Amino acid sequence: MRVLFCALALAVAAPAVAQTPPQPLPPQYDLPLREAAERAQKAKEDTIALRIRLRELAAEILHYKEDAFIAVVHSDELGASFAMQRVQYRLDGHVIYDSRGGPVPEALAVLQESVAPGLHSLEIMMEVRGADPVFDYTRGYAFRLKKTVPLYATRGSTARVVVAGYQQGNPLTTEMEDKPSMKVSVTVRANGQ
Repeated sequence: MRVLFCALALAVAAPAVAQTPPQPLPPQYDLPLREAAERAQKAKEDTIALRIRLRELAAEILHYKEDAFIAVVHSDELGASFAMQRVQYRLDGHVIYDSRGGPVPEALAVLQESVAPGLHSLEIMMEVRGADPVFDYTRGYAFRLKKTVPLYATRGSTARVVVAGYQQGNPLTTEMEDKPSMKVSVTVRANGQ
């Protein structure tokens, strides 16, 4: 009891410590500190934005290595005897390129996209007209070349398709109807190589 009384007496007798509010900083320090705080906040926001972007890039890179891709390249190797009038490419029945109404470039990257893994169908159509600069009668010849190529896209790889319109046979002995042709080569390789 005596201990309790002593503790109570000390608590009553102790002077109360006044809590004083913090004094405002002198004006010469206020502006630099505010600017420093704003710069620190901006740096935090930039760091967060960079972390988010790095995560997005990492996901894209990992996703790229896992996706199946198809790349299609067109080439005109017909020479001066023929003029390519039109080219159309379809992937799984959907037109991915059609030169109707415009010139057909000699080389063209038609497609480079990720696709669902599995079997796909690439349909190619070329319209070719005779255009020999020496023999005018060739301008009366018109040809439509068609080919369908099955493509199997596997996860983590790219199927590269190179399509070329070319002139086959001997220039002197091959019949005009047999000269224009189309060749297609398909190579598949792992992504990231």
